[in-house]
Amino acid sequence: MTQTENIRSEKEVTDLTKVTIKPHESPEEMLRRFRKKVLRSGRLAAVRQKRWFVSKSEVRRIEKNKAIRRIRRRQRTRRLGVNDAYARCIVLANRVQVRNASNDG
Repeated sequence: MTQTENIRSEKEVTDLTKVTIKPHESPEEMLRRFRKKVLRSGRLAAVRQKRWFVSKSEVRRIEKNKAIRRIRRRQRTRRLGVNDAYARCIVLANRVQVRNASNDG
């Protein structure tokens, strides 16, 4: 076994995202399906996160802040007394209206 073969076997990638072209499908449509699959798999986000080293304490701090924001968002939407998805839409629409009003004045 040569050195390059040894390196390949150590860094072997499993479960690649594959897309086969369907009959009467344009390459653009196939590319669009491929991009969706890659996006949904979460691989691109993982690669972006691993671009820089982040210490464990930093990861814990980030996750804690995310959880706090998530909890506060749920509390805000539940105060409105409607289901979460609908309330989230209302909250976002109100934010857009407030921003637009502050930019106009």
